[in-house]
Amino acid sequence: MKYPLHRPWTATSVKALFAALLLTVGILPAQAHAATHISDQVRIETGAIHGRVEQGTLAFHNIPYAAPPTGDLRWKAPAAAASWHGVRDTTRPGNRAMQPEDSFGLLPVNLAPGRTPQPVSEDSLNLTVRTTPDAHKNPVLVWIHGGSFTGGSGDAYDTTKLTKKGIVTVSVNYRLGALGFLADPALDPEGTGGDYGLQDQQAALRWVQRNIAAFGGDPGRVTIAGESAGGISVAAHLVAPGSRGLFDAAILESGDASSTVPLKAAQEASKRFTGDTLGVKRGPGLAARLRALDAKTITAEQGKLAFPVPLGRLDYATGPWLVSGGTVLPEDPATAIRAGRAAKVPVLTGTTKDEMRVFGFLRSQSGDPVTSENYGAILTSMGGPAALAHYPLNPGDQPAITLGRALTDGWVSDVREQGLQLARNAPVYAYEFTDDAPTLPGSDFDLGAYHTAELPYLFDVADLPLRLTAEQQRLSQRMIGFWAEFARTGNPNGHSPTTSWPRLPAAVSLGDGRADVTSTAEFAAEHDWDFWKTQSHS
Repeated sequence: MKYPLHRPWTATSVKALFAALLLTVGILPAQAHAATHISDQVRIETGAIHGRVEQGTLAFHNIPYAAPPTGDLRWKAPAAAASWHGVRDTTRPGNRAMQPEDSFGLLPVNLAPGRTPQPVSEDSLNLTVRTTPDAHKNPVLVWIHGGSFTGGSGDAYDTTKLTKKGIVTVSVNYRLGALGFLADPALDPEGTGGDYGLQDQQAALRWVQRNIAAFGGDPGRVTIAGESAGGISVAAHLVAPGSRGLFDAAILESGDASSTVPLKAAQEASKRFTGDTLGVKRGPGLAARLRALDAKTITAEQGKLAFPVPLGRLDYATGPWLVSGGTVLPEDPATAIRAGRAAKVPVLTGTTKDEMRVFGFLRSQSGDPVTSENYGAILTSMGGPAALAHYPLNPGDQPAITLGRALTDGWVSDVREQGLQLARNAPVYAYEFTDDAPTLPGSDFDLGAYHTAELPYLFDVADLPLRLTAEQQRLSQRMIGFWAEFARTGNPNGHSPTTSWPRLPAAVSLGDGRADVTSTAEFAAEHDWDFWKTQSHS
């Protein structure tokens, strides 16, 4: 069962709880509901849609959940989608949000052979629903893609395997980059903080509440899930006022709640971007002049929008990012979680063993590799002098690997601490993905269990042409089972007779084809947790 601790108890919910208890002890038959059949034509609030059969599932792509945020709607809260007459074709994915052409939300890799990404456009507030013909009040999982808030899309993640486990899945596109997170006060007189992308996600969650029953989904059993920027978004939804009551459980893959930018810093960086980079002078009519700019121009320049982003206990600078301090996200999620103000729902949370090793890979790809000469300056700038003293570069060390270990320890320790804070008020299950996932052919960089490495084990990821070995496929099946059972019950246990997944502070290690229970002491020793507990932002 789910734990709807953030929902008010009503006569209806009490009856539902009582019925669920009877099912648990076998007094009522498990298949008491009437037989249903979902066809490839469904009617939702805005009109009829026509999907298609894909690998034994029914897929409905490019469903608009809000109006295109163009013209006067650019940099505003999402507006209602328009209705239509007739039957809308939803057999193919919709546009991706505006993003650089080489940005696919994962590592900077070549697309799979024959893979062509969907066109990018401001008209991209669409989602995909995948279900099965026999779905009836099935649990729902809403997937929020990653990509540093500047790239990626929902259509890159094929959720067929989860859907075949009895989960109705929803993959969401939302505004990215400067079009999704610009915090210039001239565009935001209401003081929202400019989190338009997060508001898009909330609009999609409200759409799910109103429409998912038409696909055989249960709006009372919705799990939100995401990885990287998607996981950070999920952390934000745990504390955002506008997200309350829209979900019943949460999955945070590599999602650190402290990775948001304070409003004042975001506003100052945004003003420099609109003035110095885009060349639009401040004064009357500024908002209208900005909205008249070509979207491609804004996206092409957004790399110069430098937000100071804290990555756990590390300091980093990057482009557009989630902002805290406005009305959409009033406080930093990490602060709210420590104070016990997060939604009290079951949480599945975890990281990969070598999260930040990819940082060295990205540096090498950009032509500015980590070397013994710049190692100290990089680590000091991100982790502080104490980190450099704790992680010295010894003779024979590979600078990029040693730096990756230091940065990984800071990141994953923060995420594990976040899980412990959430566990004070709700069930929390933690994992560490440790498998040496397949990397791209021709790559000689040892990425280990890198950031995003778990994704091909849960989805068919269109942008990564990776093949799993037989052992990795066994691990994939176990992970899909855990994720599906968590979406179904708020507890990953139940599908596997050989693995008992305890709550935090114990965790599960996912690697080598197995799921092994690990202790906090093991995690602390592996990632120098005791050291990172003493560190704070400079």
